[in-house]
Amino acid sequence: MDKLHEGTQHACCVDFDGNGLLILGKSGSGKSSLAIACMGLGAVLVGDDYITLKIQNKNIIAISPPNIAGLIEVPKVGILKCNYTEQTKLTLAIDVSKGEINRLPVRRFIKLKNCEIPLIYGAGIPHLHCVACQLIKGGFQIFE
Repeated sequence: MDKLHEGTQHACCVDFDGNGLLILGKSGSGKSSLAIACMGLGAVLVGDDYITLKIQNKNIIAISPPNIAGLIEVPKVGILKCNYTEQTKLTLAIDVSKGEINRLPVRRFIKLKNCEIPLIYGAGIPHLHCVACQLIKGGFQIFE
């Protein structure tokens, strides 16, 4: 299981109506591009490039750094101003640096202390922003 650390994290985060998407990956892997694509579907920025993580009421909370609040860097365009929210409860993480090899992968989770959220490997998934939006809204099918 992948692990997060409390405090500053190199990541992006957007909020879909109170449900946060944490976007992880190496520099240049497409974190900001996925964030801006999600914003085109109605998500609101929490933080671009880095965010602060903490545990609150048994949830992982992502917090916008004040010095970059409301700013997102779009490669080959520049730094844009945008609407943002100061924090969100994380419900999904996507690592855009890692690609999935299985058609129907095992469920993965990422953990911060005793809290965990689902994790998917997003590299190479077409229309990843749409997949992210649907996962946030509908979740995974549970088979018994």
